[in-house]
Amino acid sequence: MPVASGNWKHSASSRNFAFKRYESRRGSQRRSHYDLYGPDGGHMTGRAGLICLSSVVTAGMILRCDQIGCRSFWLDEAYSWTMATRFSLREIVLRTANDFHPPLYYIVLKCWIAIVDDSEVAQRSLSVLFDLLTMVCLYQFCCDAFAAKKGSCNDENVESRRSVGCLAAAFYAVNAIHIHWSVETRMYSMASFLAVLSSWLLVRSISSAERQWWFAYVLSVTSLLYTHNYGLFTVFGQACFVVALLGKNLVTQPWKRYDVTTRGSDLSNSLVSMVTAAIVICVSFLPWLSILFKQTEQAHAGYWIPKFEWWTIPKTWVDLLIHEDKPVEFRDSATTLTTSLVSLTVIFCFAWKVRTRGAVLLLAVIVSPIVCSAAISVIALPIITSKHYLTACGFFFCALAYVIRILLPRPVSNAAAGILIVNMLYVHLCYRDERQICENSGLRAAVLHLADHIQEGDSVAVANQGMLLTTRYYMSRMLRNSESKDVATAKLFYSVPLISWLGSALIDEKDRMSANELTLSNRKRVWVIGSTGDSPRGLDELPASTWAERSAVAFRSKYSFEGDIRLWLYMPRESS
Repeated sequence: MPVASGNWKHSASSRNFAFKRYESRRGSQRRSHYDLYGPDGGHMTGRAGLICLSSVVTAGMILRCDQIGCRSFWLDEAYSWTMATRFSLREIVLRTANDFHPPLYYIVLKCWIAIVDDSEVAQRSLSVLFDLLTMVCLYQFCCDAFAAKKGSCNDENVESRRSVGCLAAAFYAVNAIHIHWSVETRMYSMASFLAVLSSWLLVRSISSAERQWWFAYVLSVTSLLYTHNYGLFTVFGQACFVVALLGKNLVTQPWKRYDVTTRGSDLSNSLVSMVTAAIVICVSFLPWLSILFKQTEQAHAGYWIPKFEWWTIPKTWVDLLIHEDKPVEFRDSATTLTTSLVSLTVIFCFAWKVRTRGAVLLLAVIVSPIVCSAAISVIALPIITSKHYLTACGFFFCALAYVIRILLPRPVSNAAAGILIVNMLYVHLCYRDERQICENSGLRAAVLHLADHIQEGDSVAVANQGMLLTTRYYMSRMLRNSESKDVATAKLFYSVPLISWLGSALIDEKDRMSANELTLSNRKRVWVIGSTGDSPRGLDELPASTWAERSAVAFRSKYSFEGDIRLWLYMPRESS
């Protein structure tokens, strides 16, 4: 059928223009796909991702539950137990004002003990639970943070991001330092969980127009701030990300309605949600701010963290990736320098290649705790230890997994992932074998020996402040069914000076004793528990002219700072 010449030319020109626009969009999409998923990005279906994540979480649970009940409680764990069982909710808040941590973990532990039990396994299982949830949140964070579009996980490239999330969770599951602190009755696993959860919820909140995501984000951030003071650094990183996001778009497109959410709401509505969330978080944390300043003053008065040096951050970072009590073959400067340079290279490659918002947030929450703690350590007081960087290390695993799974070719990616996982497992097994946890039962074995030999009317004295709360825990457990024995509560010698970071917030005047008190109480035998470690001891409280040593037993401890646990039996000289 004949077509008019002008109409035909106009139609051909339109088709040609449309074809060029299609090719341009298609090429842009191809470049975006390459930037995000590499030349041979790994793909993983939803079912495969669920199976892989379940396997990773199961493996992490097995590694953490292995020998979970073998190691003896130590000061920090006994401190948590004492705070959760001895005091009411109101007094927990008041007591933490004289400590260095917020009260939320102790409140959660109190509820957990009321539901489960106060055994070592039961208390430590709470930390294990939080660590397993952290693995799931890391997976979800990777699925949302690396999305090429402004939406959440529901685009065509989610399969590759599932692969990244599974690998990040696997790194976290087999890392020796995370395994170590996840079986402690402390708040570190809970803080890591809340940090990852809040970061994921922030990505979701910005990518969604639904207000419940902002509500969940505010709740998670407030919980994080009341769990660990280092949570401030993670929240600061999140705030820097939000400010940078708003600033960038206000500068580049000040005249347009910026599409902050998937539903196309304007910038003013999103800004209202962000400002409202920030105000609620600040108001919620305001009551604790004055107590935080008081805790800072106490830390100024005396704290155990060594002075900050230029080598502190690289050494601390290597402690995270290898373990602070690493095997002998990893204890050298070359390993520290090599590991630090490789880590910096990973972060640089990640920052150079990834252009998603979640990637910017990931860099912020990795760098913020390191920079903030270093600044405070230089200006005020040293606060850098490996356990305080556990959250930053978890986020680093996300960047590492992205570089391995997306930026590297498939054969190299699989080899690198396998080598790293095997190496982390090797370090963990070396640490476990070197410590001989089940063979070195420490203070628990000492109190068990005491329970077998103690008699009615005996007294128990502690010559080391760091062992008082642990001794009381084991005595309460082992003598719980021995109600017929008139055994005095373990007390600390007066000659032992109280140190703030050794649990002095929970030690009252009634928790201490002197030799005169023993004499006036007509106690015929006194059991003294001490150690050969570097903490102050008070054996001089019992003068040799009045008391005679009848026996002494030593027990090996897993913790090097405790040395050997010693149990002495003293009797008055006229009775000996």
